[in-house]
Amino acid sequence: MALVLWAGMRLLRERRVYVMVLVGAVGWFLTVMGNVGTLLERAYGVLPLAPMALFVVVTALASVILRPARR
Repeated sequence: MALVLWAGMRLLRERRVYVMVLVGAVGWFLTVMGNVGTLLERAYGVLPLAPMALFVVVTALASVILRPARR
């Protein structure tokens, strides 16, 4: 997941995305590991909406940390 995130950001010519990729990689790992039981119980292994939404919000907020200031 982190590799896909990094590659997409590089294709869009975004710079300084290392914090977002790091937070995304750790967040994805924690989200999946925290919901392994749910993933194994469901037919198609889909994560519940609440943990996925939290993951997306935290990763998006991490992208704001190193955003260059406009001049």
